[in-house]
Amino acid sequence: MSSQITVTVDGAPRSIESGTRIRDVLLDGPRKIRDIVAAKLDGKVVDLSLPIETDATIEPVLTDSAEGIDVLRHSTAHLMAMAVRALY
Repeated sequence: MSSQITVTVDGAPRSIESGTRIRDVLLDGPRKIRDIVAAKLDGKVVDLSLPIETDATIEPVLTDSAEGIDVLRHSTAHLMAMAVRALY
């Protein structure tokens, strides 16, 4: 049984199926997904693979924004740590 929820993206409300990933919602927008590194779900920075379960407001976090750069640096630090662990 699917249930519909309302998400607001760029000020425009949309009806989507509960459980839809943030990435899939943002793919329908005007921006290209490669420009988006994360999203804000009701003001909290989250991963693009997070499923949306309730009504929410979504804002893309762009790669060239201050928050986007922080996300990229954080992710890069994790990748580097994984590489170091694999080597040693």
